[in-house]
Amino acid sequence: VVSAISKRRLRSGLSWKSILGMLYALFVFLPAQIYIFLATGQMPTGVQWFALLFLVEIAALFGSSFTKHEAILVFSFATFGFVHVQQFVNLIYAEWLRVSPIAKGFGFAEKIPSFYSPPLETGVWEARTFFHESWLLPILIPVTTFSLGVFLSIALGLFGREIYIEAESLPFPVQEMTAQAVITLTERKEPRKIQLMSLCVVVGFIYGFLVYTSRFITSAMQWNLPWQIPIPWIDMNMYIQQSFPGASFGIATDINFFSLGLFLPTIVNIGVFLGSFAIYFLGSWLSVSYNLSPVKWWVPNMNIQLALQRSIMYFWAPILIGISIAAGLVPLFSRPQVLFHIFNVLRKKPSTKERKFPEEFSVLWIILPVLFTSLYSILLTYYLAPDFPIWVIAVLNFLMPILLTIIGGRLSGEAGISFTPQYINETAILASGYKGTDAWFTLWAGSWTSLRTGEMWCSLFRALDLTNTSMRSMILGRLIQLPIAIILSFIFVQLFWSLSPIPSVLYPGTQIFWPIQATYQGLWLTRPPELFRIEWIVGSFTGMAIIHLLFSRFFPTALPVSIAAGCGTPIPYAVSQLIGGIVGLVVSIITGKEFYNSHKQIIAAGLTMGEGISIVFGVCFLLIVKSMWVMPY
Repeated sequence: VVSAISKRRLRSGLSWKSILGMLYALFVFLPAQIYIFLATGQMPTGVQWFALLFLVEIAALFGSSFTKHEAILVFSFATFGFVHVQQFVNLIYAEWLRVSPIAKGFGFAEKIPSFYSPPLETGVWEARTFFHESWLLPILIPVTTFSLGVFLSIALGLFGREIYIEAESLPFPVQEMTAQAVITLTERKEPRKIQLMSLCVVVGFIYGFLVYTSRFITSAMQWNLPWQIPIPWIDMNMYIQQSFPGASFGIATDINFFSLGLFLPTIVNIGVFLGSFAIYFLGSWLSVSYNLSPVKWWVPNMNIQLALQRSIMYFWAPILIGISIAAGLVPLFSRPQVLFHIFNVLRKKPSTKERKFPEEFSVLWIILPVLFTSLYSILLTYYLAPDFPIWVIAVLNFLMPILLTIIGGRLSGEAGISFTPQYINETAILASGYKGTDAWFTLWAGSWTSLRTGEMWCSLFRALDLTNTSMRSMILGRLIQLPIAIILSFIFVQLFWSLSPIPSVLYPGTQIFWPIQATYQGLWLTRPPELFRIEWIVGSFTGMAIIHLLFSRFFPTALPVSIAAGCGTPIPYAVSQLIGGIVGLVVSIITGKEFYNSHKQIIAAGLTMGEGISIVFGVCFLLIVKSMWVMPY
C-alpha cells in the first residue's frame, strides 16, 4: 500500500487561474474582512469558499474548469488573506493608545516609544493618515518581522508534517472535509451540493444586507431608521442583571459565529460555551454578589461592552492570564512521551521508498529559516531595547515556535481545533526581572517571532496531500501573494481610517476590544498590586491544569482546550456558536448524520459567503458616496 501511495503523481496547482483567484480574493474580500474585524473584533470566515465557488462557476460558464490542484491553492490563498487583516489596524491601535484614557490612567501614555507609534505632535492622529515619515519605523518593524515569519511558519509546517502526517498519519478532520469539498466543487459529480451552497449564499446575503449593508447605506445617505439589528450582539444584560447582578448574556448577530457552530465538533462548541459562561455569567455574578473584586467594577444596568471591559480590568485579567498559560503548556508537559516520540521520528526519517507521501524537502528548509528569522528578531529587539536581557528573547525565539508547532499540530491533527497560548512572552519578561518599558513595546510592536507556529502550514500540507498537490507550488504561490497582500492591506485600512475615526460607532468592535487590550498592556507594564495578583495567576494556572488533567482522562483533548479558549471568548459569541451547533445537531438528526457531515461545511461556507458579498457591496457603496462629497460639483 505504501509503495502504491508513494508512486502517485503530484501536480502543481500554480497557474494563471489560481493566481487570478488569489488576486480576486484579495481585491474583493480583504476590505470586507477588515471591516468585519473592525465591527466585531473577530476574524471573518468563508471568504475562501466564496472565492473558490465563484471562480469555479465562472470558469464553467466559459467552458473551462479548475483542477482540484488549482482549487486547493485558491482556497489556501484566500485563507491566508485573513492574516493580513490586523497588520495595519494594529498600527492605528498603537497610535490610539497614546490618547486613550486607559494608558493615561495606568500612567504609561508618555512612555510609549516612537518605534511603536508616532508621537502625537506629528499630527498623524488628527489627520488619520499613514503617509508621514514618522510612520516609517513603526511600519517597517512588524512588516519585516511578519514577512520573515512566513518563511519560519513554512519551515515549522514541514517539521510538523514529518511528525504528524508522514510518521503518525493523524486524520486532520478539518482538512479532510476541506479536501472533500474542493474535490466536490471541481469534479462536479454532486450538483445538489452546488445547489445547496447557492441557496445558503442567498440566505447569507439577505441576512448580511439586513445587519451590515443597510447600516452602510443609512450612514452614507444620512438616514435615520427607527431600528436596526444591533452589531456586534443583542445585549440582554438589562433583563439578566435584575436577577444576576454582574452577569452578562447576549447573542452575537454576525452569521460567522453561527456558521462556526455548524461546522465545529459538538464537544468544541460545548467547551467554548462552558468556559465563557463560567467566566462572564456565573463568575462575574459571584464576584459582584460576594464582593470578590478588589475594586468595585459593576453598576446596575451595565451593558455587555462596559461589563466586559471593567470586569477584565478589575477582576478577570490575572485569572485569564493563568488559564491561558496553563492551556498552552499543560497539554505538552502532561504527555512527555510525545516529545520522545518526536525525537525518534526525526532520528529515523524514512527513506524515499518508505515514505507514505512522495514529496520531501532537505532538512535545511527547516533549519535555515528558523535560525535566520530568530537571529533577526533577536538583533532587532536588542537594538530597540538594549537594556533587556538578550538571552530571554534568544531562548523564546528558538524554542517556543517549535513547542507551539508540536502542541498545535497535534490538536489540529487529532481534534481539528486551533489554539495559541497567550501571555507566554509577557510572563518571560516579568520573570526576567526587567524593570524598563521599551522591551514590552518591542513585543507589542511585533519584533518577536516566539509565537510563530507551523500549525496552519502543517494542516495545509495535509489538504495538499489529500488532493495530490505539490507543496512547492503552494509555497511559491504564497511568496508571490505576500507583498501584494501587504500593500493592499495598507491601502484598505487607510481608506477605512479616512472614512471615519477608529474607534467610532461605524467600527464598534474597536470600541469594545481596544480598551480591553489596553487594559492588559497596562497591567503587564505597570503591574499595580491591587490588580496584578501573582497568586491569582498561579491559582488559575493550577485550576486549569487540574481541569485539563481530569477531563483528558474521560473526554477528548478538545474539551479542556475549548473550555480554556471559551474563557477568553465574550459570551455573545459563545452563545451564537452554541446555537449553531444545536441547529446542526437537529439537522443531522433529521437528515441523517452521514448526510449532514458531508454537507455541513458547504452550508457554513455558503452562509458566510453570502454575508461577505453583502458587506463588500455595502463598503463599495459607502466609499463611492463618501468620495462624491468632496467633489467640487
